[in-house]
Amino acid sequence: MRRLIRRLVPIAVFTFLAAVRFAAPAIGQQGLETLSAEKDKRSASEILAAAAQSSADQSDRQPASPPAPPTDLDSPPSGATSTAPTETDPAGAETADAQSAEPANDAPSGESLPAEQATLSPAESEVLESANYRGIVPGQTSRESLHEQWGDPEQVHRIPGGVRETYSSDAFEFVRVTVIEDVVDSLALKLRGSKPVGEIAERLEITKLESVDVYNDEGQWLGLIYPERGILLVFDSQTEQPRATQIVIEPITAESFLARAEVRLNGRFAACLADVQQAKQLAPQNSRCHALESEVLRRAGDLERSIEAAQRAIELAPDEMEHRLTLSRALTLSGEHKLAVQFARDAVEARGVPPLTLAKAHCRLADSLALAPDPDYRQAIKHHMEAAKLAGPLAKDRDPDVRVEAKRVLLDSYLGAAHDIGHGHWQKQSTVVPRWIEQAASVADDIIRNEHGSEELRLRVYEGALSAAAGIAQPPDPGPWVDGITELGGVLVRQSEDEAHQAHLAWRVGVALADATEIETARDHAPRATQLGNMAMAYFSQGEAAVRQLPTRNFVRGWLCYRIGAIHAVDRGDHRQAVSWYRHAVPLLESPTPPSAAYDGASQGETFVSMAVSYWELGQRDEALRLTEQGLELMERAAVDGKLEKPALAVPYGNLSRMHKLMGDVEESEKFEQLAERVEAMRRR
Repeated sequence: MRRLIRRLVPIAVFTFLAAVRFAAPAIGQQGLETLSAEKDKRSASEILAAAAQSSADQSDRQPASPPAPPTDLDSPPSGATSTAPTETDPAGAETADAQSAEPANDAPSGESLPAEQATLSPAESEVLESANYRGIVPGQTSRESLHEQWGDPEQVHRIPGGVRETYSSDAFEFVRVTVIEDVVDSLALKLRGSKPVGEIAERLEITKLESVDVYNDEGQWLGLIYPERGILLVFDSQTEQPRATQIVIEPITAESFLARAEVRLNGRFAACLADVQQAKQLAPQNSRCHALESEVLRRAGDLERSIEAAQRAIELAPDEMEHRLTLSRALTLSGEHKLAVQFARDAVEARGVPPLTLAKAHCRLADSLALAPDPDYRQAIKHHMEAAKLAGPLAKDRDPDVRVEAKRVLLDSYLGAAHDIGHGHWQKQSTVVPRWIEQAASVADDIIRNEHGSEELRLRVYEGALSAAAGIAQPPDPGPWVDGITELGGVLVRQSEDEAHQAHLAWRVGVALADATEIETARDHAPRATQLGNMAMAYFSQGEAAVRQLPTRNFVRGWLCYRIGAIHAVDRGDHRQAVSWYRHAVPLLESPTPPSAAYDGASQGETFVSMAVSYWELGQRDEALRLTEQGLELMERAAVDGKLEKPALAVPYGNLSRMHKLMGDVEESEKFEQLAERVEAMRRR
């Protein structure tokens, strides 16, 4: 019997947190200046995955209209067919005020994360034991042995590759034996009438085993399979409650374990890995085993093993483009952006790729372009729209596997487009981006309501919304999205019983709340920003295990500590509280980051220069001097590389001049004063 297991495609981790250059007025009795800089247009996962890139000035932006998303979803939810947002005809959504949340203690927690090996251990597995009936074991018993034990069958029907023989039975209506190449392939035991599934499972002593649902091509629930025994219970299609009409015994196969692993991937990483490893033992040359292993390891944060598994999958099936997309996702998180783009592009440019795989390839290429150190948002949105164009017709396919995965591509494409617009050079972003989020939310609702989708899809929408809005200079009210991420995210984290999955969710919620912190800071809502920042730090601590191999894990937390400290310094003039955050920010920001995951040195340098002001105000002159010099070095390097205008160096030069003067070093003071005057003259030209 051919089986089709409905695979609910797992939520892609494409979350962001805005990296913002801190803008502040001059503060301090000693006349030091903090840096005044524009908001950086990168968000957190882009700090997680790549370098921040300075945004163009708002006045330099060119108007453009993003392509309209396709709306021909199968039974689209309300609003899914609304007019697509454009730059010339934007339609903003009204949002409620953000629900207040209790802040965590107003103090940073946690130091830099150790770069230790992240490992996911599989859950304990049941012993495999092939089921048999009256001494006949599918996959082992020969046809000759069958006849020796049971005698001649009552009926024999020829089928491709073998025969199907029917025997009478006192216990069953009949027993049908399928023989392929002279070996028993399966036994179908037809019950007399239908029986409750629980009763049959108890009689077969399989109640402690976890089954996996079986569906046909139309999505109809056919029955349950128990991978450890090779038993399939076939349901009566005429009854509302599941009742078994047949017991099918088959050889234990890798496919049944992979089917269950795909279900477990949505929330039970250890159990998923156990199924994958069992499948690998049964079929070590099956590339899907290695691809699924790569996926679960990536989500659990074990990037090195994830990349190795994906590479092995490609070795076994070099023409399977989906494996290249799996590798591309892991490479992006590990900071290998050029390779990530290349593997995604390979899938886009390959010949004979199925439409659904091609849609996924365009979406993956778009994501990798948007997350690269030098993001190309215009190319990214083109590929996101091509992905949506290809996935649109497939979202109405009769095959539930194809239909659900196509809808997932639509969801990711709409959220990706929102991110491209939010972080690119577009006008009216604050009204256009919410329209794309509405489209994505409609698709998520459709999948949850009509395709048995997980609530994590809603979490994905809230993450994507906050990610996109974090790139907007004047962002819209994030209230509903913040409410969603705090309420649903908190519930999902608490409900998860798998440690690795719980850490995975916690980090995602932390990143989304950090995005929300940036948004509220841009909206001049300092108290709310501080609340959200505290909450983000708490979730980051809970999610540490999921990111131990993430190249910029420390930088992300350090940036958030700096951000919260800066609110205390500038909005409240509380340098003591600011420094309490900066003490945690500095070592995190100074932690090594691989060149492949490099961040914006200009923003990094400006951050150190700004923090130095608060240290100076508290009389910690040596640390203030060290941070200013460190920041200046990074900024000078950025200026040489053409990533920072040289007049911006006037602030650190001026600060160092005043510091040295007050510390009695007149010669050094005059040197930096001259340097400051020189670069200031460039500004006046």
